Amino acid sequence: MMKRLRFFAIVLVLGMACLIAPEITPTIANETIATSDKLIVFKINDTNYYTQTIGSEVVNTVQMDTAPIIYLDRTFVPVRFLGNALGVSDSNIEWNNTTRTATLKGSNKLDLVIGKKAIVVNDKTEPIDVAPMITNSRTMLPARFVAEGLGFKVDWDAD
Repeated sequence: MMKRLRFFAIVLVLGMACLIAPEITPTIANETIATSDKLIVFKINDTNYYTQTIGSEVVNTVQMDTAPIIYLDRTFVPVRFLGNALGVSDSNIEWNNTTRTATLKGSNKLDLVIGKKAIVVNDKTEPIDVAPMITNSRTMLPARFVAEGLGFKVDWDAD
């Protein structure tokens, strides 16, 4: 009888704790890139990215066909959308299927090879802690390293 009473008391306490516990909501993380004249925000699992000209209150929305993801604590963004957001035109974004290399030509020339933890900036190889990858048939690049390689500042906002 005491065991049964103790069991019901524990169940009651746990049930009440669940009712009064604060609601747990996931945070949506943002990767924010600052250029000389605008802010670019990529939100995890959002198929849009957002740009805002510095000094303006207007926020522009650009739709992507694949949302950015977090992998190994890094934000990965589809190469073409990341390049376009950073001012690299489609004609300056190349894919070499033989070598599995994405090349972006902006203020600097960047080469990133799928599966290789390195970025080549103007023919100089620098190590990075994650490798570019292909997911759902899309080439995904680590946003921070690409943006910094092109000369931009990157901030992480966990909110």
